Amino acid sequence: MTETYIQTQASYPDGLAEAIMDSVLVLHMTADGVIDFCSDHALAEWAIGLDEIIGRKFLDLIDLQSAFGASAETRLQGLSEGEGFSQRFEMRLPNGRNFWLKAGMMPTRTAAGAFNGVTVTALDVSHAQRREFDIRTRLAAIENTQLTAEFMAGGMILSANAIFCNALGYDPSELVCEEARRLQDEAILSDSDYAEFWSDRDAGLPFVGELQLRSKSGRDIFIQGSLDPVMDAAGCVDRIVLYATDVTERKTALNALSRAIALMKQGELEARIEDPFNIELEPLREDFNQMVDGLKTLEEVESLLTERGVADTNSETGFRAVDLAGYLKHIDN
Repeated sequence: MTETYIQTQASYPDGLAEAIMDSVLVLHMTADGVIDFCSDHALAEWAIGLDEIIGRKFLDLIDLQSAFGASAETRLQGLSEGEGFSQRFEMRLPNGRNFWLKAGMMPTRTAAGAFNGVTVTALDVSHAQRREFDIRTRLAAIENTQLTAEFMAGGMILSANAIFCNALGYDPSELVCEEARRLQDEAILSDSDYAEFWSDRDAGLPFVGELQLRSKSGRDIFIQGSLDPVMDAAGCVDRIVLYATDVTERKTALNALSRAIALMKQGELEARIEDPFNIELEPLREDFNQMVDGLKTLEEVESLLTERGVADTNSETGFRAVDLAGYLKHIDN
């Protein structure tokens, strides 16, 4: 008969319990949910005294309208028959301070196996929770005010927000899993330039600047923003994220102004801009048209003076030399 040697371990190594109590926050509540124990480490971390927490109902310290709070009583009562669970929740202490905890909820039992309460062992994750909330808030603000989209390496569209889709006249289902090439035809970007553009993004190079896109209706859309590669844990490009604003109105206005100035250089003094600009640039259009009207008036005056023989063109400079004295003499006569 072969003897079997079974290696055993001590029930609790020396100092184990103390190390645990000093590193995590520990509460115990009775089967009725009344707190009857709070570790020294938790008291120090929360800056409260025993009399402020012992005897209080655990459910009074959490938000019953939160995701956990709405089902907390049922879940805690279920521990009398089931196994423990872990949960992240906000705890609101009597001293007015709030903490976010990542906690394990474990049933405790008597030597006879009867359920006699719940032990809560927790870590304070308040800083991480607030940071996560701040990031979510910032992302929500961007999502609600800017065009955003995500692309796979190579340019396949993974997602696009409502602002992006509305600007281009597409439903999100029409863009997801489509190539970005759909938004930039060859009139905007040649095949070689398109391939180079996405090759740079796939290599992890960000892009900052203006992009011209083509809407579903064929309208030119101009956006100003950035395409930022997002890396995975291995340092490879996982996806490329677009954050941008629609600058089509500004671009259209500046193009109209540029065309009008080009006409003026050619001597066309009827180069008014009739289509209104957006509220930001409308004063610029009005000032330009006033300038055009002023130049036209000067041309009319010059023409009148020429007819009366008091203006002549300098062949060397091309400028009109006006004999004001002669003009006044004609008026007097």
